[in-house]
Amino acid sequence: DSGAPADMSISMLGGPAGGVLPNVNRWRGQIGLPAWSDAELAGATTKVDVDGVPAVVVEFAGDKTPQGEARKTRILGAIVPRGEQTWFYKLTGDDPLVARERENFLSFVKSVKH
Repeated sequence: DSGAPADMSISMLGGPAGGVLPNVNRWRGQIGLPAWSDAELAGATTKVDVDGVPAVVVEFAGDKTPQGEARKTRILGAIVPRGEQTWFYKLTGDDPLVARERENFLSFVKSVKH
């Protein structure tokens, strides 16, 4: 809509890839948000099933883009541990656009077969 930007990325790293909290806090820092504690993370996540594996889903909005521009930006991410790998699905972009695409993003993540 109106040229609002969003970016979908999928990446895979070996092992636990540093853990859920450090990765979420890295994402939070990308859009100008402070780091979460373990308790804050636990209270802000949901779980979805991805091919029989529980995935952690997070969502938050900040006041800058990962490039440092002042613009309300939302990140919606899913972290899926799968054997000796961890898969990361992340949608980053214009706050209203990412919020509106939440269900489509989650449907896509839940449809993945690892």
